[in-house]
Amino acid sequence: MKEDREIVDSFRDALGSDVALRVDYNQAYEPPTAVRAIKAIEPFGIDFAEQPVNANDYLGMAYVQKRVDTPLMAHEGCFSVRDFVTLVELGAVGVLGLNSERPGGVTNAIKVLNYAELRGMGAVLHNQPLGIASAMHIHLAAARHHNFWYETELFGYVMLEDDLIRDPIDYSDGKAKLPEGPGWGVELDEEALVKYATGPTVVIKKE
Repeated sequence: MKEDREIVDSFRDALGSDVALRVDYNQAYEPPTAVRAIKAIEPFGIDFAEQPVNANDYLGMAYVQKRVDTPLMAHEGCFSVRDFVTLVELGAVGVLGLNSERPGGVTNAIKVLNYAELRGMGAVLHNQPLGIASAMHIHLAAARHHNFWYETELFGYVMLEDDLIRDPIDYSDGKAKLPEGPGWGVELDEEALVKYATGPTVVIKKE
């Protein structure tokens, strides 16, 4: 706990008070330890804390959330609309974390955004996707901007060698330009698919 506090203190000192800090525990703690860990860094203004306890421990998440002021976000333990609703009704989360596969596409994303709005809860787009999923995130954020109370995470283009689309999304000046055109406004790079393929293409046909 002392080391966590020192690390977060150094980040806050270097970045100033205007930069949002988030922590991801990746299921590291048992619930009582998670409470102590989060409490230790709360004075430095934490945006939210991600998955402090085991992904399957919904009651453990609720135990922690009820004892800390920092909103919790579930990630490894949240895949479906039912998961989102269950976590919220248990009082186990304070932020709804969405991405292209959680809780499963745009339709389900809109369902949980509507639900979050009814419950007075904000959401965050949280992932490091490739180009097509990034475009989906950007369109969703633009269409439902009032639901997203936290800065969107979109840095797959920094982490990955290729985002598999023909024309890169414009991220200049710390902003993402909304892609224009049919669909999500981006085109899949078929040559890149071939280049990075690790096995033969599997074609799924409808019988």
